Amino acid sequence: IPYTFLRPAYFMQNFTTTLQYELVNKKRIYLPAGNAKFTLVDVRDIGLVSAFVLTNISAHINKSYELTCKEKLTFGEIATMLSDILKTDIEYKSPNLISFFLTKRKEKTPTMFIFVMIMLHYFPRFQKEPNSTDWIEKITNRKPTSFEQFINDNKKALTE
Repeated sequence: IPYTFLRPAYFMQNFTTTLQYELVNKKRIYLPAGNAKFTLVDVRDIGLVSAFVLTNISAHINKSYELTCKEKLTFGEIATMLSDILKTDIEYKSPNLISFFLTKRKEKTPTMFIFVMIMLHYFPRFQKEPNSTDWIEKITNRKPTSFEQFINDNKKALTE
């Protein structure tokens, strides 16, 4: 069966969806990620790559593409970037797993969602640093969206 796999990194849009409430209302990122580095990707870039792949299917048959921006960032570095660009203090707090679980349950977050958050943010601490790739640029002839650009494009969603 012919295939093309698009394997995106951590969505930048997590900051305007899943993590937004905490960012806007508590001025913090509260995740058990420690100092793990993450590669990020803007879903707009994923959509653009998808369009290129779908309009030239034969060039992408039986290929797999890891989609990332150029940066590798910790959540501490992400909090600093958010603070600088949004002109507000955003704190990054990396709790232990028990504290994270209990805090999220107290906030009435569903247990299964807490487990997903742990899987996405805690386990990368024990993996090797992820690679950034240039597939977005190679496929689209356009540089991937940087996290700085994402913040600037989404200031309203990140502050209200």
